[in-house]
Parts: sequence; structure tokens; C-alpha cells
Amino acid sequence: MVTSAPRPQIVSGLNVSYDLDEDTKLSTSINFRTQSEDFPIETETFLKDGFESTDILTLTQNNGERNYMTSQLNFSKSFSENQDLFLGGQYSWYGQDLQTEIYNSINQQEYQFAGLRDQDFGIKRGSMRIDYENKTSSIFTVALGASLALAKANAYTYINSEAKNYGYEESIYASYADHSGNFKNWDYRIGLRIEESQVKGNYEQEQNLVIDRNNLNWLPSVQFNYTLENENTLSINYKKSLQRPNYSNASSIRAYLNPFLEFSGNINLRPTYTDEVSLNYQWKKMSFEVGYYTEKDPVYYSVDFNEAMERLIMSPNNLERENGIYLELAAPVSYKFLTSTNSLLFAYSEIMDAAGIQTLKAKPFFYYYSHNEIDIIPKTQFAINFRGQTTRHEGIYKRNSMFVLGASFSRTFFEKLQVSLNFNDIFQQMNYGETYQINNIYTNSLFFADGQEIAIGLKYSFGKNIKDATLQKNIDEELERLK
Repeated sequence: MVTSAPRPQIVSGLNVSYDLDEDTKLSTSINFRTQSEDFPIETETFLKDGFESTDILTLTQNNGERNYMTSQLNFSKSFSENQDLFLGGQYSWYGQDLQTEIYNSINQQEYQFAGLRDQDFGIKRGSMRIDYENKTSSIFTVALGASLALAKANAYTYINSEAKNYGYEESIYASYADHSGNFKNWDYRIGLRIEESQVKGNYEQEQNLVIDRNNLNWLPSVQFNYTLENENTLSINYKKSLQRPNYSNASSIRAYLNPFLEFSGNINLRPTYTDEVSLNYQWKKMSFEVGYYTEKDPVYYSVDFNEAMERLIMSPNNLERENGIYLELAAPVSYKFLTSTNSLLFAYSEIMDAAGIQTLKAKPFFYYYSHNEIDIIPKTQFAINFRGQTTRHEGIYKRNSMFVLGASFSRTFFEKLQVSLNFNDIFQQMNYGETYQINNIYTNSLFFADGQEIAIGLKYSFGKNIKDATLQKNIDEELERLK
């Protein structure tokens, strides 16, 4: 499969803050992003059935547009040195339009028109939040809060002369409490978040709901820190959390690749629940951390055969469980003209599912990252970074090893003009391969990701530096789901 997609993009934003008085602050912001993309996808498929073989070339002409906007309003009030109140509201919107023309060529014959698709997806989401914090003493703090998030999405698909509208509604009500304090060499934080979520989804043509879920979730967290005599710190953490799927993944939108394979969303996706416990030791600038986690309903892409459509469908799916342990070392180093940030992760994870075949025994793997800045010439900086991982055996999945190298150069002229040059994935090594067997289908995939980029940056400072505007508090904690 080959595709190339030039993607002109416009990104804009505005942030305004105003101090009503010394203790009362009001701020607002709006951010907007739009992009259009026309991209053909060429796919070659070789089909062998007994002694007969067929070579199929597929060309899809895709015309797409994506728009994203988010705005928020923040209000904060300090009643005293120990009491703070925060109120905030945020509204976000994301829309995607995609038109596709499909052509197939069989055994080197002329391309024949095979279909037209028109698909639109839109999501609107509003959220509100209120927080109250009271520092009753120098060693005791209580924080209380509540939030509300409402979302409504619609996916329109016109495929093979059949039009469908899939509607999705979601409401999340949450309250949370956090208690922190310290005693001698101990610091602690204990928190609890209670969520009630309601999710409903149905096709316009059907009376009965396809999705109807109501969940009540209790999400506790505990952290204890002990400071040793040499000011090193030992921390123990436990947290239960959940991650909901992106709205576009949980929709009915589909992408045609060839007559035998399509990408599709999955309206049945459920949230992923994670329990994690970790132990961290901070020794000077170095950090050591060991942890264990278990996930219920983790989301992974897999392939299944749709008998009605007579083709394979690749989509995100909930698998049963994932367990893992990890050991991470973070070691920043500074020596004369060199500043280096390094991390090494040793991990073991096992993915389990009744429909998946444990073809490979899970094995440990390594992930490493290093960013190095060299400052030899005044006003000039050179940096080189690299990251990679060894081959990963995770029970159902086997993933390839990888090494990616990047570099950057920057210089300041006349005290105000900064020129920078950045190189990403210099050796073009961002190739993702995985092997697995689920639903009696064996899959061996290799994705070539052209992540090479050369970016030139110019930055000029006018006048004197001014005081930074008040940073806005995060209101919608699940904003990343709108994409």
C-alpha cells in the first residue's frame, strides 16, 4: 500500500486574562485548527485460490477535511491564603468529512469504477468543573470538586447507495475528594473519584438502542513519600483509573483499502480499566521506579472476517486483559558543555484473550531514550536524540525492534532572532511490524511510516519581555478523545 498526503494546516489561538482584583482572576481562550487533505491510496493485492491466482490493483481517491475548535472560560477566587475556589467551563467541537472514489484493476486490465463513499463525522462536547481547596494548616490540605461532561456525536455514511446515521450520546457526572498532608519525614495524598457515566448509541433507522450502558466507577488513589536524611525520596503509589476510547474509534466510519480489507471503527468499544502500583526511589538527580499493572478490556487493533461483506475488517477491539511489570531508570547528566537526558525501561507485558492464540511466550523487552544538547559555541546549540526498543513478545502479539535518530541545530543572532533547524527520523526507521493470530486469522503486518521531517524555525522577540499570562487550568480532562 502506498499513499502520499500533503496536508496544509492552519492553527490559531487566542488567550486573554484579566485580574478583577488581587484575589480574583478571569481568563478565556479559544483555539482553532483546520486542515484539508487530498490523498490517493494505491494497494496491490495478490489472491490465490487453489490453482487460480488474481492480481488486483486498487486506487482510492480521497478528499478530506478536518476542523477542530475548543474554547474555555476560567474564574478563580482566593478567599484567604488558605482557601481557593475555581470555576470553569469548556466547549469543544470536531468535524471530519471524507469523500472516496474507488477503482479496481484486475489482472492488469483498465481501472473500473467500484463505488463512491461519502462519510461525515462530528462531535460536540461541553464540560464544567468546580474545585475548592482549603489548607487548614501547614500540614493538612483538603480539596473537593465536581465535574460534568456532555457529548453528542453523529456519524453519517453513504456506502454502496446505502445511507446510515449513527448517533451517540454520553454524559459523565463526577465528584472527587483529595486529602494531603505531611508528618515528620512523611508526605501523603489520598484521593477518591466517583463517576457515573451513561452512554447511548443507535442508528437512525432503528428503534432499539444499539448501545445502552450505565456505569458507576470508584477510582481511588494513594501516595506516600518518605524523605531520607540525605534528602533522597522513597515513594509508594497506587491508582485505579479508566481510559475511554476516542470518539472516532467508537463510530461507524470505515476506510476502504482493497476488495478484501477495510479499516473500521467499533461502536461496541468499552473503557479500559487499569490498576497500577509502583515504587519510586529518587537518588540525587537519578530516579528508579518499579511497577506492576493490570488492565481490563485493553484496546488493540485486530482483524476479523465479516461473512456478510465477504472481507476482512481491521478495527480496534477490546481484548480481555493485559498484565505487566516494568523497571525504569531516568538519569540526567550534565558535564561542561553537555546536557543529557536519558531513560531506560525494562518491561514485561502479557496480553490475553480467549479468541487470541498465545503463539509466542511473553518475554521482557527494553525501551531507551536519550536527548543530548551540546553547547560549545556561544549562542549556538546542537542536539542529537535517539530512541528505540527491542523485539517485543507479548503473548498474542509480536512487534519488531526499532531505532530512530533525530537532530536539531539553533543559533541566536542580534540577541532577538533565533534560527533553528530540526531533523526527524534521519535514517527512516519508523517501520512498525506485528504478528498475531485472533479469530482463527493469522496476520503478519508491516507498516512503513514516513516520519522524516526537516523543519526550519524563525523566532524574533520584539521589545522587552512581559509577564506571562495566567496559565489556564485544565477543565476537560478527556479532550484528547476528540480526534
